[in-house]
Amino acid sequence: MASSNTRNTMVKTKKFVMAKRFTNEPKLDDFAIVEEELSPLSDREILCEAQWWSVDPYMRLAMERYPEGSPMVGLQIAKVLESKHPSFKVGDNVVGFFGWQTLTVANGDKAPIPTHLPPYKIPDFEGLPLSLALGVLGRTG
Repeated sequence: MASSNTRNTMVKTKKFVMAKRFTNEPKLDDFAIVEEELSPLSDREILCEAQWWSVDPYMRLAMERYPEGSPMVGLQIAKVLESKHPSFKVGDNVVGFFGWQTLTVANGDKAPIPTHLPPYKIPDFEGLPLSLALGVLGRTG
């Protein structure tokens, strides 16, 4: 059952964006942090808080497709803070293609990018680190 909790206050996320194109190794000034207000949840949406972000070799090439100022792409492990989706409850841990941001409003049925999977719940790892959901064999940084 979806949570009936609804927020009464404005919620902002912080996003890491590509401030300028990478030349050689990415540097601190190639990134910027911007704040953005999140909209209230609609039906079948979830509000998630980042726990882990992926840092993968493909990101450098993937970001070449986006204009400067675009949020960094990538998988994320997040905790559900609010839900209007019957398959996700508050406290669930999920994996989603949410990029590098602190909070995300996501549709629980659809991927934000058509070629990716929609968010999915992480099974109980029985004490193992949640970060394993990003890549057990070391593909991620």
